[in-house]
Amino acid sequence: MSRSDWLLTAGVLVVFILVALVSTLENALGVSVSFGVLGTVIQIKWNSRRDPRMWALIGIVGAIQLLAIFLVHIPRLSVGLVCLPFALVEGYALFGLLNWMERRFPRT
Repeated sequence: MSRSDWLLTAGVLVVFILVALVSTLENALGVSVSFGVLGTVIQIKWNSRRDPRMWALIGIVGAIQLLAIFLVHIPRLSVGLVCLPFALVEGYALFGLLNWMERRFPRT
C-alpha cells in the first residue's frame, strides 16, 4: 500500500471515531464510508486536482450525502445495511460524472 492509501485509511478511522463520539455508530459508519469513497475518487482523479469544477462537484455530492445520512430516517432499515451499496453507486456515479465533465468541457 502506498502512503496515500495509509493516509486515507487513517482519515476514515478518524472520521468514524469523531462522528461516533457525537452521533450514533450507524451514522459514523455511513459518514466514514462516504468519506472513504470520496477520498478514493480524489486519489484516482489526482491529476484533476487543480480543476475547481472537480472540487465543486465533490463538495456538492458530499453535502448531499451528509444531509441524507443525518436527516433521512427510514424506520426498520439500518444505515449499516445500505451504506455499502449506496457508497459503491455513489463512487461509480461520481467517477463517471467527473470523466464526463472532463471530456465534455475540457480545461483550457
